[in-house]
Amino acid sequence: MIPATYLRRLQLLRNPNHFRDIEGDIHTHEDDHIDWVAIIRTAQRAGAEVVTREDYLMYRPEYPTDVYEEWATRCNDMTALVLRRSR
Repeated sequence: MIPATYLRRLQLLRNPNHFRDIEGDIHTHEDDHIDWVAIIRTAQRAGAEVVTREDYLMYRPEYPTDVYEEWATRCNDMTALVLRRSR
């Protein structure tokens, strides 16, 4: 085996999800997502209130504008959540 193969095997032994984890922000597995409902519920139990939440599709300069505009109201890849906790 070449050294890179040993490294890959070691990485997979330490973390079976290594290649999934370095993939980026593409959530394709059931356990690989942000559960916003659970986060909000936990924050509310701790005394916080939701000030605002906005789900949106982030614009990137490499996106063709017409494609972005078509999909911006149909899907999202970002969430902005503002919480306030009273003292």
